[in-house]
Amino acid sequence: MGAAFAGPLKGSRRVHTPESVRFLGPDVALVVTRSVTAFAGEEEPPADRWELATWTLMRHDGEWLVEAYHSSPG
Repeated sequence: MGAAFAGPLKGSRRVHTPESVRFLGPDVALVVTRSVTAFAGEEEPPADRWELATWTLMRHDGEWLVEAYHSSPG
């Protein structure tokens, strides 16, 4: 993975826009985002590259960590 970020993905960034947050308990949250990889120099990634992502977050010792992640074309 490091080679990709040193090569074609160098200067890229991930953009995540929350669509919904649902707390399943005091320490578990389900988050849905619209997400995309913005390549170096891109102001706005093209619409066909955006995806929907689902994140399951759990709080451990006061810190929210990703327990599961899934994305699909949006």
